[in-house]
Amino acid sequence: MEMAAALAEVSRMNAEDAKEKKAGEAQALTDAAQSALLKLAEKAGDLTKLFVGELKSIAHTHFMQAELKGKKSDCIKQLQSLIDKNPNILPLVSDEAQRNK
Repeated sequence: MEMAAALAEVSRMNAEDAKEKKAGEAQALTDAAQSALLKLAEKAGDLTKLFVGELKSIAHTHFMQAELKGKKSDCIKQLQSLIDKNPNILPLVSDEAQRNK
């Protein structure tokens, strides 16, 4: 009985740790989004000039917490698809990022 209780406690703690880690990662993506947008504007909208983390921060923050997966080329295709489906999002956000610079 004690063994089962101990295993349940370890499992609960692991789940809490995973939840905290995911929340921290989400916050880091949100924090990086403004500078990523500024860099994207400086690079004339060329997604290939951004790092994977910057691509992911834009997708997460401005496209309903979308998660990009795979290699850089895959992330670029996925983010470009999001931009193509929602063409009004990034110009508005980019303008706001420029004002807050």
